[in-house]
Amino acid sequence: MTDPGAAIEQMILHPHHRQLVDELRAAMPVHQVDQVDAAADHARRLLDAAGDATSRDLTALPTWLRRCILDTLARWAAGAGSTCRHRPSPSRPAPVVAACWRPSLVVCVACVPLISRPPYWECGGCGEAADATETAQFGVLLFMFTTCPDCRVAR
Repeated sequence: MTDPGAAIEQMILHPHHRQLVDELRAAMPVHQVDQVDAAADHARRLLDAAGDATSRDLTALPTWLRRCILDTLARWAAGAGSTCRHRPSPSRPAPVVAACWRPSLVVCVACVPLISRPPYWECGGCGEAADATETAQFGVLLFMFTTCPDCRVAR
């Protein structure tokens, strides 16, 4: 079986990705497109309010981070991960949060404290000691990750 995160990454990096997304959105009921867009806008506003400027096009992120985000999304969509007690679901678009140090846990915004940081921060990019936490957005997902100065994403 193909790794779902890797399969999604292949699709996102495909030269006709934008066209495919537009076609899928056109086939979706308008109310679902509106809900997904509203939830993604809400997530963007939360990121802006936190003063985090890491949100960029997913293809512009380092491979290690993009893969971690996509693996988390694939697990969540398949129902293979854990959620907070509010049980956020891709079928009910709302901003959600996950972290590289707990990739199988997706929580609603109210339950972010459940994603406690490990006592020792390890850089998601190279494995060295990390000194910062950053956040990237992909649609409704706000994804926290730790970095060292050499692997910093927000520059």
